[in-house]
Amino acid sequence: METATDIENPERTMEAVNTILVTGGSGLLGRTLQPFLPGAVFVSSRDADLQDPAAAERLIAQHQPKILVHLAARGGGVLENARFNLDLLEENLLINTNTLRAARNAGVRRFILVLSGCVWDLEDGATKTESSLHDGLPYQGNLGYAFSKRTLDIHARLLRNEGCVVDCLVPVTLFGPYDEFDSERGHVVGALIHRALDAKRTGAPLRVWGTGKAVRQFLFAEDAARAIARLLHAPRNDTFILAADQGITIAELARKIADLVRPEMEILFDPQAPEGAARKVLSGERWRQAFPDFPFTPLDEALRITINWYRNEQRRRAEE
Repeated sequence: METATDIENPERTMEAVNTILVTGGSGLLGRTLQPFLPGAVFVSSRDADLQDPAAAERLIAQHQPKILVHLAARGGGVLENARFNLDLLEENLLINTNTLRAARNAGVRRFILVLSGCVWDLEDGATKTESSLHDGLPYQGNLGYAFSKRTLDIHARLLRNEGCVVDCLVPVTLFGPYDEFDSERGHVVGALIHRALDAKRTGAPLRVWGTGKAVRQFLFAEDAARAIARLLHAPRNDTFILAADQGITIAELARKIADLVRPEMEILFDPQAPEGAARKVLSGERWRQAFPDFPFTPLDEALRITINWYRNEQRRRAEE
């Protein structure tokens, strides 16, 4: 398994020549990426409100990057996307447009952009590829966020037409340390881990939204961070889905998490709660062909690491 140390020397050499600016530096992927790019500049919304074009221009002028890794976005879980569909469209369009325009106008010519697996039309249940990214309409429950990410892909294509080198990564659902461990606002893994630990403490069953039949793919955030570092060292000027496997049902995922927290924990499903599209599976074949030696972290190992990290965080906060 590659670690931050394994790629440290080539990335340090590159960073000595090219200033790398990473937006969204306080999010799950941004915080996970930091050990892999120790010489990069990481910024968050505390440093600049990227919905403001003048703030985006000041940020780029301050750091004068040669390479932009754009992770900044407003997102959320199933409920967050449904409740704020329009806000997520408007805010993310502003964030993306202002940041990329400011960077392009300042002479930045290398970009890594991160899209989302929700951009596809999932109604037919088919396995999706990069070539079908703009077919049909995304799932209505997260249409706003999804379309802002589709537009980011169009922006990437047009930047390439202007001579820029732009790699786009489309990771399936990310999880890991620094995730949003919230039963309402978080994504599925973080929310289930939070509920499972609560269930262990109270002796109650683990409650899971939906029927458990929905199929999803999950990716350890450290794998996505290593993929970004790999592309910085070996750009491809292309768009890649990043997926480690063909997915599992939510019921299978819940069982794995429950067994890691308390073996034989009872699980109760709520079929009246939202669960999204029935099947969301993306093909990672293009990435595997481009980087055949790239290792993915096994799901069970990644879940164990994440649960242990969150337990330690809970203890640390309780002692403060």
